[in-house]
Amino acid sequence: MEFWGVEVKPNESLVVEVKDFKLLHISQVALGEVKNGKKVENIPVKININEKKFVVGTLSSERAPQIIFDLVFEQDLELSHGWKDGSVYFCGYIADNPIDDEYPLFIFYILFY
Repeated sequence: MEFWGVEVKPNESLVVEVKDFKLLHISQVALGEVKNGKKVENIPVKININEKKFVVGTLSSERAPQIIFDLVFEQDLELSHGWKDGSVYFCGYIADNPIDDEYPLFIFYILFY
């Protein structure tokens, strides 16, 4: 297992490649520095996988500056957000995929199809 984290800058998206026989666990997303004490509200956090877009949470500087969850991916994905004035940080870890060919992993079918 290895720790993982990325910064998604404003007005950009980031493609994350997941290596073969690995799983990416995204466990937290957080707002970056809020400048000038401005209040930041309703920042959507988005994941694009298999050409389908999902909003996995909404960040706010006062109510929810970070969100904790456990999302697991075995394939490449694209991360983005709707904050034009700052970065959003994603973190988690990468682990070996314990599933072999006899028992395929169906969780992605349930979540993303």
